[in-house]
Order: sequence, then C-alpha cells, then structure tokens
Amino acid sequence: MYSLQNNLGLPSLPLARMLTSILPFLAVATPAALLAGDVSNTATVSVGGGAIDANTADNTATDEDVLLATIIAVDDSAFDINGNTGQAGVLNVFGGDTIDGNPAAANTTVVSLAPGSALPTGITFDPVTGDVGVAPGTGSGDYSFDYQICQIDAPTNCEIATVTIEVVAPDSTLSGTVFRDQDGDRDLDDGDTRLGGWIVELFDGDTLIGSIVTDENGFYEFTGLSGGVDYTIKFRDPETGVVYEQIENVRLDVASSLPDQNLPIDPSGIVYDSVARTAVPGAVLTLVDRSGNPLPDDCYIDASQSNQTTGASGAYRFDIVPGAAAACPLGESEYAIRVTPPAGFSFTSSILPPQPGPFDPTGLGSPVTIGNSANIPIESDPEYFISFRLQNGDPDIIFNHLPLDPFLSRDGLIVTKTSTRRSASVGDLVPYEITVRNEETFRRADVDVIDVLPAGMTYVLGSARVNGVAAEPELANGNRELVWTDQVIPAGSSVTYELVLLVGAGVTEGQLVNTGVAENGFDGSEISNRGTATIQVVPSTVFDCAELIGQVFEDYDGDGYQDEGEPGVPSIRLATVNGELITTDEYGRYHITCAAVPDARIGSNYVLRLDERTLPQGYSVTHDNPRSIRLTRGKMSELNFGIAEADVITLQIDARAFATDGSLNPDVLARMQALASDGDPRSLVVRANYTIAPGDTPEQVEARLRMISTQLQTIFDTQWDGPDPVIQVNATSATAAETGELGQ
Repeated sequence: MYSLQNNLGLPSLPLARMLTSILPFLAVATPAALLAGDVSNTATVSVGGGAIDANTADNTATDEDVLLATIIAVDDSAFDINGNTGQAGVLNVFGGDTIDGNPAAANTTVVSLAPGSALPTGITFDPVTGDVGVAPGTGSGDYSFDYQICQIDAPTNCEIATVTIEVVAPDSTLSGTVFRDQDGDRDLDDGDTRLGGWIVELFDGDTLIGSIVTDENGFYEFTGLSGGVDYTIKFRDPETGVVYEQIENVRLDVASSLPDQNLPIDPSGIVYDSVARTAVPGAVLTLVDRSGNPLPDDCYIDASQSNQTTGASGAYRFDIVPGAAAACPLGESEYAIRVTPPAGFSFTSSILPPQPGPFDPTGLGSPVTIGNSANIPIESDPEYFISFRLQNGDPDIIFNHLPLDPFLSRDGLIVTKTSTRRSASVGDLVPYEITVRNEETFRRADVDVIDVLPAGMTYVLGSARVNGVAAEPELANGNRELVWTDQVIPAGSSVTYELVLLVGAGVTEGQLVNTGVAENGFDGSEISNRGTATIQVVPSTVFDCAELIGQVFEDYDGDGYQDEGEPGVPSIRLATVNGELITTDEYGRYHITCAAVPDARIGSNYVLRLDERTLPQGYSVTHDNPRSIRLTRGKMSELNFGIAEADVITLQIDARAFATDGSLNPDVLARMQALASDGDPRSLVVRANYTIAPGDTPEQVEARLRMISTQLQTIFDTQWDGPDPVIQVNATSATAAETGELGQ
C-alpha cells in the first residue's frame, strides 16, 4: 500500500489523489493516472522542500484499471472479559480502521483472517460483521489473532492488524451467619442467638481450602474463590471441635457472591443436671447399634462426632450418613445414645427418666423437635429419647436434651406390704396394701411397682387403687405379677397401692406370701426391698372340712350296731384328741362341724372317745372305746357309740392269791376262767380290786395289778363269746372281803 507521510500534520491522502491534486502546481509530466498492471512507477514529489516517497508497487494490469485505495487497519484489544459467562461482541475489527480516510465498513471492505493466522479456541469472529466474541466457559488468558481488511475492487490491496483479548475468571465470595435456632424454624430470627467464635471450614472435595472464625455477630465470609466449583462448608464448635452439620454442594459462579449460607446450629440436645438444670461438660456420647456396638467414624458426617465430649454448653450433635458403612445402612435401623457421665453423675436419670423408645421420625416434618426449644428444659417432666429408629431420608431430630442425675447411686425405696386379714379359706377375698416410700430429697420417677401373686391367688379386676384413685395394673409374667408402670414417687413422700386377691379352689392349707417390690422401669433392676404379707389358709367349711355325725344308743343286744328300736341316750359326753368336748342331744345325737381337714389324697384318721363317766349307772360301752374313723375331705361321716347295762363282777384279791414267784395261784386262775365260761354272752364289767397288805412294796403292788389285768384279759379273749368285757383293775387298802374274794 502506498502512503504519503506529510510533515505538516495533515491527514494522509491516497497517493493518486494527492498527485492529481498537486499536478497543476508541478511542472512534471506524469501519466494521467497510476495504472494497475505490470508497470512499476516511482515518483518523488517535493512539497514545501520535503520529499514525498511514493511506494513502489508491482501491479498486474487487468482488463479494467482500478485506483488503489489507502487502507489503514488499527490493532484492536479488549480486557477483563468473563470467560465463565462469555460475551458476544467484545469488539468489532472495523473500529478505528479507515479506507481512503473514511471509516471502514462491511460494505466498503472485505475482512477475513490474515493468511497464516488461526482463530483461538473460545474466540469467535464474524467476517461479515467484524464482531469478535468470547464463548462461555473459555479459560482465563490472553488470546490474539490477525485479521486483514482489503479493498473490495482490489482484493490484493489489504492491510493486516491484530486482535488481542484478555479473558479472566473473576473471584467469587461466599458468606453467611452461624446462629443458634431457638425455635427450630431454620430461619435467622430476632430471637435467635448469633454465635461468634465458631470455626467455619471450606472444602473443595476433601481438600480444606480455607478456615475462618465467625465474628461477634456470627458472620463469616470467604473471598477470592474460584467460580464453577462445588464447595462443602463445615461448622465446628470451637471448644469441643465437633462438627455441627455441614452444607454440601455449594455452587459458585465466576465473579458471583453467594450470601446467606447460614447454618442454624441445632444441637441434637444438651446434656444437663437433672436437679440444678445446668449444662454438664465432660460427658462422652456415642451412638451404638441395637447390639450395643459403637458406630464407626464413617457413619458420621465428620469423625469428630464419634465419642464426642460435651463442652461448657453441654451441647452434642449426631449426623448419621446412611449407607456410609455396613453399621449405618440405608434401610431402617435402630440406634441408641450411650452416655458416659463425668464424675459425680449417673445416667440414665431416675429423676427425669426417658420416654420409652425407640423414637421413629419417619413421615414427620423437618426438623423434628423433641423439646420446646434449644435451651435446657425447665418443665417438670421434659420428654426425651435415648433410642431411635432411623433410615435414609428421615428428618433431623433436635432439642433432645439428656439429663444426668447429680449422684452415682440412690437410696433404695422402702416397700411395705400389709393385709387386714390373717387367715382365709378357699373362695375368700383378701385385701392388700402396698406402700412405697421415698426418703430422699429428690423424686423417683420411671418406677414400676410390682405385686408378686402367690400361687393359687388371682387379682380381682377393678379393685386396684393408687392413692385412692382407680388405677388398673398390667398383668405380666404369666399373670403372676401385677405391674403399675411409670410411677413417680415424690421426694420425702409415699404412694399407696391397694388391691384385692381371691383365694383359688386349688389352694391347700398353709401360708401364702404376697410380695411387693419396686423396679427401675428403664432396666428392670430392683430399687427397693421386698415387702411381704403372709396369710394362713385355713380349711373352708364349705369345701375342705369333713363333717362327723353320730349317736350314742342303747345297744340292747350288745352287738355294737344300732338296730331298730334301740334308742339314743342323751347327755353323753364325747371327747376329741384335741380336747374338744361334745354332748349328745335329747336323742343321743351329736354333730362335729369341720371335725378335720383330711389329706386331700388319702384322707385322715379321726379318733373319738366316749366319756364313760357320763354313762348311766351300770352301763358300759359295747365296743372299743375310743373309736377311730377314716375321714374324707369335704365329706360327711358317721360314727355311733353303743352302750348297754352291764353285769358287774367284782373280785377282791389280796396277797394270798399270789405264789412266791409272783404268779397267780392255780385255784385263783381256775375261778377266773369259770367267770369267762359262764352262761349267756352279755355285757360284762369285771372289776378286780387288789387289797394292799401292810408289808407290800409299791413295786409289788404294781406287778400284782399288772398280773391280774393280763390274766383276765387273756382269759376273756380266749374263752368269752360275748362282747369284750370292761376289765377294771384297782388297788385298795380296804381289808373287808367282798363277794367273790379270791385271796383264800
């Protein structure tokens, strides 16, 4: 391209036009025009003493001669272009370019990539419009390419310029606030507490790229971040180091600001003193499966939640990652909180016991609030759980505050058991009263009060009362126990339990012991003494006793059986082996109610004796006396006594009736034998009176009485056909010889 440089500061003009304009002033012969073709022309023109150098051009002549225009192409550049979002029309290559002094345009020039130049990746160039752009996602850096602008009617008349574009990936920011969500609504409200001094960590994958501390208002901000990255934010308690939840997949665009990445610190709960209602630091908490095995670190969003120790706030937090390990499956599984309390405390609380678990939050709104707020509960019976049934997708559980009792052990409760009855029979109702007393200055909660029934006794439905108010117990252990669950025994007070039991038909006589005891409702351990009440089961007049009836009759024929016409004898006294005396009525009858309670399997013998001193004068019993009978439980038996007026034979015997060896003389024996063989069998009373001689010793008297009795008994047993006689042997000091004397 030819150009003319003037030293006057004038605009440059195309050479042909310049020459034409000055020809009238120059006495130089030149062609009428500068032709394109194979003609090389060089002209030097002086203007105002300066030299103008016309560029030499080798042009090939065509069928048509064309004037060559003066083209000026100016380099173009653009800076700070956002490569993430890209930008169309960053610049136009026609800007600043001219042709013959006029702005170059698409209708006056032809624009294209310069020969040998390539368009960089991510850079767009429209040769029709001259627009240059940057595609979205273009990496940061400096991009350049050359373009040429050519004369339309002289395509080889071109000028080359360079386009330079600076592409950047601007920094992004991320910010938010850490606060304690007092009402559990997940929003930062006026009533929520902003937490200063908390550690906020920013991760790109597993790489920690930044850690800052929240200011006094709980605010944090990360700057200078790269766009197009998914970040994870973790929030760590500065005292305990435990991570309290995290925000995942935080996506930042290039040159973007992502505010309000707030974290409501919802501690799963606070460990606190059940009496003072203050936070308890130093408690170690972990989660265990239903077999009591601690969960591995992989089950938590951060290993710091495993075996975490509470700080001054008493707060704890668990976040399970379902499926992260076999111990934390995606499907529903049962977990429990295990607390190792610090010195001087015990878990679980017997002042504020847990709710029966496990708690299942499935289907509930998120988060699930167990307590009323994030603060330590002040109500008398706050709810909380220590076991849960969780699965993937379940909502968070918050405000589950755990109380610890401020003592390692507790005094036992005192149980007493009483009954207003001391004995009972089958079918009787027996009232009982259990008193559970707490002598400590702290209440005892979650107490199971149990009445252990003795075998054969059953509970009368609807009879139970607790402090006078109807309260039915539960039947347990094969209906052998009555249980009042979840009882609260106030401090320094007692609770009374009343019930009525029925003595069943299968109960035998003896002692029945009813027992009362208190147990810990959480683990079933006994927390009291065993109070007992004993009653004696006595025979029932309806079901167990054997009745005995009979009659004392006048046995005319002496056969021992009451025949027709043999009347009863009144006012005869009978005696039992227990010393009970019975007198026959006007008809000679007697009745012994509940004479005995025989053995239920084989019955029992019963002995009854007729008091012969009450017989009419001259009468004797016509059979054995006493008599025995086999009694059967619950049955009535009959035992009669026959008496008859007897023949009385009195024998007077003295020392002369005895031989020197102590035996009876033969003639005395013969006379005794004659008595036994005498006549018609009848009732007989044989009275033998031994007259004591002055020289007899007591031993001699006793031996002689025994000899007389033995001989008479032997004689009448072997020779007498009638009823067994009544043999009476007595010693007397009388000297008068009576009828039948056997001393001579």
